Amino acid sequence: MHWFGLLMLAYLAVAIQAGLAGQIGIGAASPNLVVLAVLLVSIYARREQALTWAVGVGLAQDLTSQQPLGLYAFSYGLLGLFVVGREAERHAAHPLSHFLMALGGALLSNLVVAFNEWAYPILHQLPRVRGVSLWPAVAGAAYTALLAPMVLAALLRVRGVLGLRQPRGGLSGG
Repeated sequence: MHWFGLLMLAYLAVAIQAGLAGQIGIGAASPNLVVLAVLLVSIYARREQALTWAVGVGLAQDLTSQQPLGLYAFSYGLLGLFVVGREAERHAAHPLSHFLMALGGALLSNLVVAFNEWAYPILHQLPRVRGVSLWPAVAGAAYTALLAPMVLAALLRVRGVLGLRQPRGGLSGG
C-alpha cells in the first residue's frame, strides 16, 4: 500500500463528502462517498492495513461532521470488518457487486449514525429536539449504491497508484 496515495484518497473523499453533501443530496437523501472509498480499500488492501485506514478515514470524517468523535470511525471499522477478505475480492469488479456492497455498507453506516441520534439524548438525559426518521438513512444508502458502480469503476483505475493489490480469480479477470 502506498500511504501517501491513500491519504490523498481519504482527504478527497472526506472533503467532497463535507463540501458537496448538501449540494448533491436529493431531499433528505445524501450519498456517502466515503463509504465507497472504504469499500475499495477494504476489498483490495491487506486486512490490518484496510482496517487501520477505515478507522482513520472515519476519524477524519468525524472531525468534519457534527457527530461525536469516533462514530464514523466505528461504523467504517465495522464496515471494513464485514468486507475485508478474499470472498469480497473475488467478485469485486462486477457492477452488481459494487451496488450491493455499497448498499449494505451505506445502510450499516447510516443506521449506526441514526442509532446514535436516537440514543444520545436518552443516555445524556437531553430533551429530544425531533424524532429520528429512518427514511434519510435508507434513501441515502440507496443513493450511495446507485453511484457506486460509476465511482468504484473510476477508483479501480487508480488502484495501482494507491498500491492496492490486484484481484485474483472470479469475475475480476484473474
